[in-house]
Amino acid sequence: MRWDEASAERYDGPKMVAHLWVVTTGIVATRVEGHVDVGAVRFYSSRIDRMLFAGESVQSFHDWSKITGFDTDVRQAYRGWVERRMKLLSPPHILVKSKILGMAIAATDLVLRHGIVAHAEVGSFAVALESAIRDRG
Repeated sequence: MRWDEASAERYDGPKMVAHLWVVTTGIVATRVEGHVDVGAVRFYSSRIDRMLFAGESVQSFHDWSKITGFDTDVRQAYRGWVERRMKLLSPPHILVKSKILGMAIAATDLVLRHGIVAHAEVGSFAVALESAIRDRG
């Protein structure tokens, strides 16, 4: 996949930027940089909801390796959205570098039991994404 920002949908928050690509039918990739606010959750969830409403199953790949932090309401908003749609969403793959964010993801997955796949290395993340693209192609 090419991470071409010109072909992505974009969200600009007060201290962050997020890009979202629909890579192929049912596969979404995101890249988030900075301090995440709840507006980013609304941006992402509204886009995915449109895909789900159209009858698509969704597999997501999130490059969160450049997240520096997140507002306190972000985790609850994201978790609540996922809980209501879990049967429609494949477990996401998330690239993380921050140990704090990694622990937040692990804690969320303990609650959700959704099978979130966390990647600490870009190589394994890229292989999983390319494999999913091939499988859908």
